[in-house]
This record gives sequence, C-alpha cells and structure tokens, in this order.
Amino acid sequence: RGGSEAARRCAARWLEQRGGPIIWLAEALDPAGRMAGWQAGAQAVLILPLAPGELAILATRLMHQHDEWQRWQARAEEAVQINQTLIQLYGQIDADFRIARRIQRSCRPTSLPEVGQARFAVWHRERIGSTGDFYHVLRVDERNVAFLLGDVLGQSLTASMLAIFLHQSVQTKDIQGQAYRIVPADEVLHRLDRQLASLGVPEPPMVRLTYGILDAFSGELHYSCAGNTPPLWLPAGEGPPQFLRLPGPLLGTGAGKFPVARHQFHDGDRLLLFTDGLYGTAPNQWDQLAAAAHRHRHRPLPVLLEHLTNDLIAHTPDPDDFTLLGVEFGPRPPAAGE
Repeated sequence: RGGSEAARRCAARWLEQRGGPIIWLAEALDPAGRMAGWQAGAQAVLILPLAPGELAILATRLMHQHDEWQRWQARAEEAVQINQTLIQLYGQIDADFRIARRIQRSCRPTSLPEVGQARFAVWHRERIGSTGDFYHVLRVDERNVAFLLGDVLGQSLTASMLAIFLHQSVQTKDIQGQAYRIVPADEVLHRLDRQLASLGVPEPPMVRLTYGILDAFSGELHYSCAGNTPPLWLPAGEGPPQFLRLPGPLLGTGAGKFPVARHQFHDGDRLLLFTDGLYGTAPNQWDQLAAAAHRHRHRPLPVLLEHLTNDLIAHTPDPDDFTLLGVEFGPRPPAAGE
C-alpha cells in the first residue's frame, strides 16, 4: 500500500522470492501512488476505500489465475524437455540407421559371379533412411549358382536388421565330411521361415523372398517364392515377356509351405527379379515393367536394368526402395574391341 520506497522494496522481494500476485492499494487522491503500484509489478491496483469483500474476491481470482499460469508454465517446461529428448532420440535413431545402412552395404556382394553360361547384374536404389531390400548371388559349386532377392516390409530399423539377418542366414548346401548336398529352394525358404519365427519378434515380420538355384551349364532353374513379386521371364528373340507366378506365403510364420517351380533357360534368355518399392503392385504397372523390358531387351543386361529403372521412375511420383536383379544365360558376348 502506498507509494513509499519501503513498499516498492517489499514488492520486489515478494516477486523475487515467491512470485505470487500483488494487489496494490492506493488513495483516491494519490495518482503517484497508483503509478507506483503498476511500476512495482502489481497485478491489480485498488482505490481506497474498498467495497465490502472486494479485496477477498480479487485476491481469490488472482490466485486462481496465478495457479493456472504456473500449471501452463510447468507444461511448457515439460514440453521443452520432451522436445529435447525427442531431438536426442531422433538423432540416435538417425545414427543407428546410418550404421545399419553401412552394415547392409558391406553385406552386399561387391561383384556378382559368372559361372558357366550364367551372368548376373543388379540395380539397387535407396531412399533416405534404411532399406529392407536385400539380394545375393552365391556360387554353390563348380556347376550351380544360387540367387535371391527379398524385401522386409517397412522402413524401420528392425526391417533393416532383419534384412541383414536373412542375408547372412541363407545356407546353400549341407556339408558332411567330404560330401555335400545342395539345399533345395523350398527347403531354404522353410529354414529361413523357422529362423524368423524363432526370433520372438513382438509382431511377426512380413518378408518376401525369391530364391533360385541355376545349373549354369544346362540352364535348368529351380526356384521358390515367399509372397514375392513374380519374376519376369524375357525369352531370347522377340517372344513376349512373361511373369512366372508362383504362390507362396510370406516368411515369418514358421509354418509355411513353399512350392518349387522348374524353368529351362536357353541361350539369350533372361530373368528379372524385382521388389515392388518402385511403383507398388498394381497389375497395370506390372504391364508397364513388361513393356519397358521388351523395349530394352536387346541392350546388355546391366544397361537393360538401368534403362528399365529410369523408365519406371519417370512414371512414379514417390518411388520407394527398389532392387532389380537380372539373370542372363548363354555364351558371354564379346567385349568391345574383341
């Protein structure tokens, strides 16, 4: 009350120590006292004399407002802390994604083997983050070569780690002493299916995979699919491309049965395996892929894959991770200058 220096010092100490609302009382004929109250940080300045109960009502309202302000201030401080925690968490997730990406890249073959009359090429495109796509080509023995293309659905770190796990878990043959047995394509998928189920992941992973074993001299192919997009058969000459549809459940249930199909390569035949991240799974878009493959069929296999991808990206507004693996059978074409 009043405009004295002592009153101003008292108000300053109150605001510093408690921070609660201040009601300043001033005489009706003392404008300097009223101004002193506002300058001291008062939330209200009352002019004496007061009506009965006026001070109590104003004090109650100011305390309610002060309590509400404190609650909002606590929420704001909590929001700042949560935001800082999320920034740190996202930074750690981003770092984990970068590590997972480097591990994935280190798992991919640096070169694809040439065995007999079989040759391979790959075109892989990644989006920002991590990818569930994985592929491999493995020389089984002097005659046979195995190849696979898979996709763990989703863009999470779990998808990336599962892709690495599957890439490293493929077993092409069982060795017993000096002898070995090539593991059939359906058995390879069955083993991977059980391994995924045994991981105990809270939500069963959704994994698509195509696995094939090719006799690189006779051209005989045996393959199985686990819910994957059908390979595209591109015969030599001008024959129409054909999708090799083979049913099979996704990997991860632990109880899947995977049919085996046989196909015969002849000189100049090609097989294209692809993940659906480029454009989805609509049948008309598969027709676009077949038409583009037919259009570029006479190009060398790596060039075919590049042009095929570029053609499809041009019609896709937001392409996802995408991998295209090509298999070619026949005598090696002469290199430039030969």
